[in-house]
Formats: sequence, structure tokens, C-alpha cells
Amino acid sequence: MELTGRRYIVYNDPDAVFKLTAISDVHLFNKGCCEKKLEEDIESIKEDPYNFWLSLGDTCDFIGIGDKRFDPEAISFYAKVRDLGNLGLVGRNEIIKRFEPVRDKCLGVGVGNHELSYMKHMNQSSLVKDMADMMNTWFLGYSSYSDIVLIYSPQSKNCPKLVKNESELPKGKSWFFARVFTHHGHGYARTQGGKMNKLTNFMDQFDADITFIGHLHDHIVKTKVRLRGNGPCEEAVEIPQIGVMTGSYLRTYTKGHTGYGEVKAYDPVPLGAVSVDIEPKTGRMTGLVSIEPHKMGAIDAPDYDRWIELLEKQEESNDA
Repeated sequence: MELTGRRYIVYNDPDAVFKLTAISDVHLFNKGCCEKKLEEDIESIKEDPYNFWLSLGDTCDFIGIGDKRFDPEAISFYAKVRDLGNLGLVGRNEIIKRFEPVRDKCLGVGVGNHELSYMKHMNQSSLVKDMADMMNTWFLGYSSYSDIVLIYSPQSKNCPKLVKNESELPKGKSWFFARVFTHHGHGYARTQGGKMNKLTNFMDQFDADITFIGHLHDHIVKTKVRLRGNGPCEEAVEIPQIGVMTGSYLRTYTKGHTGYGEVKAYDPVPLGAVSVDIEPKTGRMTGLVSIEPHKMGAIDAPDYDRWIELLEKQEESNDA
């Protein structure tokens, strides 16, 4: 576990609403990775000055030739044969390149089971930590605690801005503090109930205001309240918690490729990141998941006239 200290974000708009976006299970270098959605989410973070992000791992597939899971059919078309001989460094550099537009808004990068397995078997235990250093951000490990402090400073300019050292903070008022717990996730669950239980167990076991877990490739938001006595222990105080399962960018079913998810008949999953909106002024936290509608073209639209014709023929056949 990593305990990574505090990040300070200074802002000058009293009505600001921050967004904390968790990106997990991208699986770059896999044919099933929806790179278009990743590009859209990175652009969204870039364009919103109040949107900050962190990563929970499995950003790259990191499955080399010596891995029993290796499937040459699963590798993205742009990957070269020589890349497989140095997959860790190639994958690390590709991740850094993809996230360069939002590097200065990163609150930390973590380790997933794909990175962990690759680092152990290839004797590259510092791969993700080196990546965090190269991105000038925090290393979250497989699990971590981090504090987010939002400081309102009306006189500050070039806001919002991420300040890493307390000594560099301007005079201001802290309007929001949250302890964030991250874990890449573990195990297996197919049903929504099973996945919800996984998320709830993390929220029960680890004391945090915001809990992010990945690995199970789904979007789930859970809210809870825990009770605590106030300062003099004369009143019960409700302490809110919000837990988020962070989703994935890996399609379960990909045209022209049979992945492990298809073989095991896993459910298709919604793609993209999940975020938590934070209103410092009120302390309100809102978990946000979204799904984009399929835009039917004329060629995809159901032929209702044909359906009616077939039903009428069926009725005539039954009458006869």
C-alpha cells in the first residue's frame, strides 16, 4: 500500500465544481481497446480546467510472448514484432505519450494486475513507479490513500492550479477535504450484485470519503453513510461515503477477434471513465456514470413494414 500525502488544488471561483476522473483498465495494445473513447476522455479532461484525473492500472495489456495468456491475434495492428521484446518500456512510453496533454492534472498513477504480473516475471519492479516519476506525479501502487484539499483563494491567479508543496500555498480557506482510497480491484464477479458486493466490501474495509476500484470492467456508483460521534460525543454525525467502480476501455466483443471475454461469454460493458463531481462550497459529492446512445442510421433502423407483413402472413397461415 502507498500513503501518498496531500494534493492541494487552489481555485478562485467560489461556485466552482470539480471533477475527479478515474481512468482504469485501458488495455492499450489490445485490439479490443476503444482508443477513440480514450482520446475523447483525455480531451474532456484537457478542456475542463476543473477536471483532474488518476489512473488505477491495467493501462497497457503488458502480455508478452512468454506469458501463458499471450494471444498474437489480440495485439493491436500498430504494434511491431520488435515491441514484444521490450514491451514494458514500449508500453510505458506509449502511455506517457497518450496522457501528455493532461499530465499536469494527474493526481497519481497506479498498478494493475497486468502491470504487476509483467513486472514480477520480467524483473522490472519499478516500471510504473518510473512512469510516475517521468510524469511528475504520485505513485499509487496497487492500493493507496491520498488526500485531496481544495483551497479557495480569491486573489490567486491562473486557477485552478495543482500545488504539490504546502510551503507554496497562497493564503486561503480550505473549503473541501477528502480522503481517497484507490485499489485496482481483484477477483471475479459476473452479476451486478456480485460486483456491488465487491465495491461495498472495499468501502466497509477502508475508511475513505471516496473509494475507487477497477478490474471488473463495469460502471457502478454506491453511496453510504457511516455514523460518528461529534467532538464532545454528544450528537451523532453522518459521514458520507461514495464508492465507484471505474469501468474499462476494453470491448468484450470485437469484430474480427475472439478475446477471452467472448470465450467466457462475459457481458458487454460500458466504455470509458467514471468521475465524481465535488462542490467545495457545499461539500456535495456526486458519482457520475454515462453511456452514449447508439445513433441509428437508416440502414440500421428496424423495418416495421416488413415486420407487419410477416405477422399478417403468419396470421393467414394460422387461419388456414
